[in-house]
Amino acid sequence: MDKRAVGGLGLDNMALGNINGTFGTVAFVGGTLLGGLLAARYSLRRMFVLLAFALNVPHVTFFYLSQALPHDLVLITCVVLIEKLGYGLGTVGMMLYMMQELSPGRYRTAHYAFATGIMALNMMLTGMVSGRIQAWLGYQAFFGFVLLASLPPIIISFFAPFGAVSEAKC
Repeated sequence: MDKRAVGGLGLDNMALGNINGTFGTVAFVGGTLLGGLLAARYSLRRMFVLLAFALNVPHVTFFYLSQALPHDLVLITCVVLIEKLGYGLGTVGMMLYMMQELSPGRYRTAHYAFATGIMALNMMLTGMVSGRIQAWLGYQAFFGFVLLASLPPIIISFFAPFGAVSEAKC
């Protein structure tokens, strides 16, 4: 929504609402359904790295938008659709991992609630500092920084332990 002069796309509330609220919601739901289908068909263990990568697709799309600053609303919408699709895919991987690997045993609901609370805390803390970092670096450098910061979680996903349930149940 910021002006183009400061690195934003200059979208108004109506355009942003249509992009995120209508098309983005459909893409996110489609991504979650596709992620669930992939995990059910091939197992979470086999799909986990791909889903972790998909969770970082939004970073690539925002980096592109910050660099290209396209004027075409259709192109912006398509890029946001890719972002929401990737976010939906990745969210499924994260949620399934929390349900299957972090929440086993007798108190699985409590463990799952604790894991989602940690996830929400992480989102809140990074959200608190990201605005200041963006203001300090500017949009273009900020999204480059985000791309670099998203590499460790993808690498770590290769080493994520799977053992709470057998492969047949994944």
